Amino acid sequence: MSMLIARMRKINRGTLTIIENHNKRKFKSPLPKEIDTTLTCLNYDLVLDSSISYRKAVIGYINQNKASNRALRKDAILVVEWLISSDSAFFISLSTEEIRRFFQTALEFFQKRYGISNIAYAQVHLDEPIPHMHLGVVPLREGRLTAKTVFTREELRNIQAELPDYLTHAGFDISRGQKKKARNPLKLEEEWEQLAQEKEALALERQTFQAYLQAIDSETKQFQEKLNSWVTFPRFSKTAKLSHEHYQELCDLLEQAKKAMNISKITKEVNKDLLLENKNLKYKNQELINISERVASENKQLRERLAKLKKTSPENN
Repeated sequence: MSMLIARMRKINRGTLTIIENHNKRKFKSPLPKEIDTTLTCLNYDLVLDSSISYRKAVIGYINQNKASNRALRKDAILVVEWLISSDSAFFISLSTEEIRRFFQTALEFFQKRYGISNIAYAQVHLDEPIPHMHLGVVPLREGRLTAKTVFTREELRNIQAELPDYLTHAGFDISRGQKKKARNPLKLEEEWEQLAQEKEALALERQTFQAYLQAIDSETKQFQEKLNSWVTFPRFSKTAKLSHEHYQELCDLLEQAKKAMNISKITKEVNKDLLLENKNLKYKNQELINISERVASENKQLRERLAKLKKTSPENN
């Protein structure tokens, strides 16, 4: 049985535009190689009209519904984004209509849990090797923006347990990942299958964050090119001259650069987590290899013992 992928990350004001650029394929530079641009037209959002920006939709909604008149903090978590997917084998068995129903069902789970109006977007990508959905939840509760109290550790555990059940009841053959427990050698094939699914999920997350880093690198290069084209150095002066118009645009670009640095920092932290997870998967892989070798050795000993018993049995005398 295929395993559900349901991973979350927190998004603040500075990262929201970069997330939107990735989700809506609004890159100024060449797209990551994992994205097939001939299939991009098949992508769709189950909630938000593509003409409306995330920033306008999310900040507008928060300002209309927050209890306080205070301005939003720059580092406030505006959206908690969930990556919803499974392994490639799961989607191969589904029709286009069933794939859409799968993501629609997952969306309904979050709508019932957090409110329809708190779902900012639900972008489905069909132009990458594995179909997946980026689902944005605004953590607004009783007029307060509070990601910490909405998505507690207990709540995250509950989602991992209840979302697969919700999808199963809707007719999808999918399960949650196994919890850590003593392994049964008799279920070795199931362990191998789960390991392959976890590796596939890790690869999908890496692709997403590599796309974010590529977008940041592209914006940094464009910033440097613009700066070089604007600044002029007089012949007998050590100071540069900049027009007022270019100065204003430079201020805007510096603000974007600050956001990009913030995104880069967050992405590096996430990448550390992914590397650690990959390391854990390697340990798990080696553990399964050891179990497999031990089982093979025990089977060999049992066969040899059985052969000896057959030779010494009264029937053979």
